Amino acid sequence: MLSELRAKRVAKAAEVAASLIKLDAANPLYQTLLGVVDVAQRDYAGAESAFRAALARNPEFGVAARDLAQLYLATGRADDAKNVYRELLSKKAGDVTALLGLADIAMRKRSGPRRLITSTARARPRRTIRHLGSSWSISTSCARTGVTPGRWRGSSSSNFRRM
Repeated sequence: MLSELRAKRVAKAAEVAASLIKLDAANPLYQTLLGVVDVAQRDYAGAESAFRAALARNPEFGVAARDLAQLYLATGRADDAKNVYRELLSKKAGDVTALLGLADIAMRKRSGPRRLITSTARARPRRTIRHLGSSWSISTSCARTGVTPGRWRGSSSSNFRRM
């Protein structure tokens, strides 16, 4: 199904998602995949229903929570997105998906951290990577700041270069 979406065959992906739901309507993964197809078809109400159904079956399913929160963010409902992540944290304390999601929402609201990352990355790329920590943080920071990972000539450590 995901390969159908990548090939921009949304109708075929919808057929596959529907057949998966027929096989096992209680499977939260299948509900989440249906929601992804609904987003691709711009059926946001259907996507929300599918993600909610997945979370009703498994309240700790981080993928469905993340996709629902991303849907809310894309449709201008940041407070609802925060609530999804907070609900996930109340059920599964320390969930990385929820923590990163809340951090992402916070960074969208403030330009301060973005400026700090950009200026630090340009001035001291090796130290920036050490402080950012995970590759997710680096890629998220890169996407937001317009700076991409690169390589120092003759070195195995990453640095940043302008897109």
